[in-house]
Amino acid sequence: MKAADQIQVLKYRFNCHKQDTAGFTMDIESLTDDEAFAMLPVMQDTIKGLSSLVLKIIHPKQAPELKTQIAYLIALRDRQERAWDAKRTEFQTRLNNTNQWVQNNA
Repeated sequence: MKAADQIQVLKYRFNCHKQDTAGFTMDIESLTDDEAFAMLPVMQDTIKGLSSLVLKIIHPKQAPELKTQIAYLIALRDRQERAWDAKRTEFQTRLNNTNQWVQNNA
C-alpha cells in the first residue's frame, strides 16, 4: 500500500477513535466492558502507523499532541483487551455450563 493510502486509512481510524472517545477525553477506565467491547478496536498497526509514519510528516509543534493521543489510544487498546478477556471468560463459562447441562440431561 502506498504511503498516501496508508495515511488516509490512519486518518479514518484516528477520526473514528476520536469520535468514539469524545475527542480523546473520555475516561477510559470508567468504561464498562460492554462499552469498551462495542468501540472500534484500536489496532496495533494504527498505533504503529501513527508512531512511525505520521509523526515523521507532521509539523514538530503538533508532535506532542499526537504523542499524547497515541498514548491514549494505547491505553484504550489495553482497556479493550481487558474487555475482550472478560467476554471470552463469560462465553467460556456459558459454553461450559451448556456442556454440563447436556451431559446431565442427555
